[in-house]
Amino acid sequence: MKRTIKILSLVMALVLSAALMSAMPSMAATQVANGDFSIQLDTNKSSSGEIKELYAGFNLMTHELAATEILQTDFISNVSHEIKTPINAIEGYSTLLQGCENLDSDQQEYVEKILFNTGRLSSLVSNILLLSKIENQSIQPKKEVF
Repeated sequence: MKRTIKILSLVMALVLSAALMSAMPSMAATQVANGDFSIQLDTNKSSSGEIKELYAGFNLMTHELAATEILQTDFISNVSHEIKTPINAIEGYSTLLQGCENLDSDQQEYVEKILFNTGRLSSLVSNILLLSKIENQSIQPKKEVF
């Protein structure tokens, strides 16, 4: 009887440890799928070489995904700012031209079109920056009930 209980206990321990070992990477994978790239699996918790190698590969993947996300964010931010600077210069010079009295009607129309379109481009770049900040959760969106 005691021997049966010991064997049954051993089998249950093996089944539970296998379930826990498979649940842990599954939960980590779910967190990574939700955008949390800070997840790391402990390679020292497994005695199996294959599992350690799998965990190390998972950890490398999350590290690379986090680095890629940072590069993407920096790229969007830098490009947006680099585009916005000349747009603002064009808009400023166009505003100065708008006040000139020696422009004919065609030239005045061109200046107005330039101002209109630089305003649109400036708004587009601002929205790209805003989306980047929201995506990186550096600002919290305001929830409103409609």
